Amino acid sequence: MIYFSKTLGGLTVDKLFDNRTTYAQRLTRHLLDSAKITGSYAGRFNNERYGYFCGVIHDVDKFAEEYRACVQKGGNSLAYSESAAVCNKLGSGGRLIAYCVAGLEKGLMNYSGESLSSENTLCGVLDQSEGNRQFPKEIEERIKLPILPVVIPFMEGGFSYSFFVRMIFSCLLESEICGRCIPCNAPDYSAWLGKIQGVAESSPNGEQIRAAVKAGSCDESIMSVSMPKNQRIIPLAFAASHGERNGLDRIIYVVSEQSMPEIAAREIGEITGGAEYFTAHCSASKGSFSHNFSGQAIVTTHRHFFNSCFSAEKNYCRKLHNLAGSVIVFEDLWQYDRGKLLPYVSVIIELVRNCNSSVLLANSAQSGWMRVFPAVEPVDRKKLPKPAEKKYSLAFEDYFTATERAEADVLVLYNDLDKAIEFFDAAENAYFLSEYMCPAHREKVFEQIKTPSESKKIVFARKAVGEFSEIVCLDNDLDLFLEAESGCADSGRINVCGGNESEYTAEEIKLAIDKRYSDREALDKYKIGSCFKDCGLSFEKPNESFRFQFQTVSRLATESTVPLIIPFEQEIDIKSVASDSELQKYIINIPLSAYEGLLREESVMPINGRGGILTDKSLYRSKTGFILRK
Repeated sequence: MIYFSKTLGGLTVDKLFDNRTTYAQRLTRHLLDSAKITGSYAGRFNNERYGYFCGVIHDVDKFAEEYRACVQKGGNSLAYSESAAVCNKLGSGGRLIAYCVAGLEKGLMNYSGESLSSENTLCGVLDQSEGNRQFPKEIEERIKLPILPVVIPFMEGGFSYSFFVRMIFSCLLESEICGRCIPCNAPDYSAWLGKIQGVAESSPNGEQIRAAVKAGSCDESIMSVSMPKNQRIIPLAFAASHGERNGLDRIIYVVSEQSMPEIAAREIGEITGGAEYFTAHCSASKGSFSHNFSGQAIVTTHRHFFNSCFSAEKNYCRKLHNLAGSVIVFEDLWQYDRGKLLPYVSVIIELVRNCNSSVLLANSAQSGWMRVFPAVEPVDRKKLPKPAEKKYSLAFEDYFTATERAEADVLVLYNDLDKAIEFFDAAENAYFLSEYMCPAHREKVFEQIKTPSESKKIVFARKAVGEFSEIVCLDNDLDLFLEAESGCADSGRINVCGGNESEYTAEEIKLAIDKRYSDREALDKYKIGSCFKDCGLSFEKPNESFRFQFQTVSRLATESTVPLIIPFEQEIDIKSVASDSELQKYIINIPLSAYEGLLREESVMPINGRGGILTDKSLYRSKTGFILRK
């Protein structure tokens, strides 16, 4: 990759600009290389020509006289304003490229702000241009600028325009960052399936595993499967079989925030020969998020996945092109729903219809959670043999009565973290699992829980981590009860502290689920859906003026969390960490408000980009994780 600075290829910028022909040759080579790389990535979702066009035009501003004067004075470029202006003059399709080109400086921008030419908006960038900039003839003669392809609108079977911009932007970012096209080698699905068949021979769920392999060999793109608790081998078998049949590039396994993705990565890695997991936007090399989902087996969380799909930040968007041509497994997506479910459904439809991806919805709760996707028509589902319905009893006692009466291991599920820690501190033989523990520490606790013991173990967690004969729900919450239902052993007991028994009959549960997923207003209570409609990501024909508000959508649709590095057991030197995947073991995501409090108290050392390193170790307990202050 050629980066233009005061020296380039051993020549000073002054000499390069004096020698206009030499400079044009070097810039032409850079543009053609970028075009080839960007087009190659975009070809994964059938838009190679559009990617090529974006790559070939993105740096044309570097031929402007204003750029020469800026560089000679030691300044930076003019935020790609000339390139964006050239793109914008090419019609509506050119404006889509203009968003991508302008975004190379500060990420995807709103079209405009309170005033039409507000700073950090596309209009503001375009205003930096002279307004009459043309593609330089010295370069156009060498490149032979192709005709801009037409983007098919969403209602005619093509992209929603805003998501299309994000995908092309991801391709251009990868081209700029890597400077070369990274080949995508398909996984050895045959070897994976061989290991899966070996597991099936000795597993009590062997029938389901074999059925999953058979059912996955299909051409449908949206599928579902019910799985017993913590039996990821079943959706993995389904995904591997489907990936082999359809020649897909990777498996991306998406779990809830409380599902301990490091454990999921280890389980999946036993089959795939290794799986990377990413839950935080932080890099070992630059202090900012840099991974791009280029591996063959990736594990991530719902929040991390969808934040990347809706964020306007460069580092978040970079991975999107690698979602194309992948098998994406969403485990228990019902846990992450209210207010954002419809936009999530829109993303899934985009990936399936326009990005050559396949989606598998894996659900461990026994109730009818497929109502999560009422807007997807048609939904092709492959049904596998379901586990036998569990027979459990319900109890409505207080926490201490329930745990003292229990004779076996007890799982305590909670929503209120403070209340859970209070009960944990008073309990004996107890372990705690929380998303506010760094994964390296949490994994050790998980191993201790798995170790056979004659003494009673009480485990506090937000999510069921296995099958227990006794489960206590500290909070009277339907989602928590359904989590208990999925983790309760046959003939076990579920105790709801302070619950009303009538709320948890089978009929009441069914009515509650039906109401939740048929009530569009309830799903959209945060008013996000209307904003997505304005941004072109909807089931209706988008605004063809392409005045998208990417940053506004990003603020509304993404979680306000910040990565925090925990130096537990030893001081962590970020530079000494071998990879981004290794660094993930020491990172938790905390609310933005909590992080701002740490900054005010000087309890964190900020790093380049987002997030920081915790310096006040009194705020982290080895047994319960980071202590959120109210």
